Amino acid sequence: MTDGLVLFSGFEEGNQQHRANGLFYGLDNWVHGANGHSGGHIKSAATGKIVDISGRDFRIKPDEGILQTTTGISQYGHAMDDWGNWFGCDNSNPDFQFVLDDHYLRRNPHFAPPEPRSDR
Repeated sequence: MTDGLVLFSGFEEGNQQHRANGLFYGLDNWVHGANGHSGGHIKSAATGKIVDISGRDFRIKPDEGILQTTTGISQYGHAMDDWGNWFGCDNSNPDFQFVLDDHYLRRNPHFAPPEPRSDR
């Protein structure tokens, strides 16, 4: 835990429509968020660990100071349905699904996976 109010720092502060957004508490007990296309090197005040979220959305466990990247990049929100399916959106696509989870794709660094996003 930290003594101050800042739990994570380093989110980019560029264009308003490209900032990190859409935080929500998921069924998996993580707080999920959309990257907003801005990226950043996020530092946990509790652990000191820095995570590059460029090109990825993210999830956090605020009480433990853990931040991890998740599949895809969403501009205006990252949401999960009741069955654990992930969805995102951006200014060109009002709805798309992330069909491959990032933690599976990271297991083999020598494999070039297909696009994890389906525009349905």
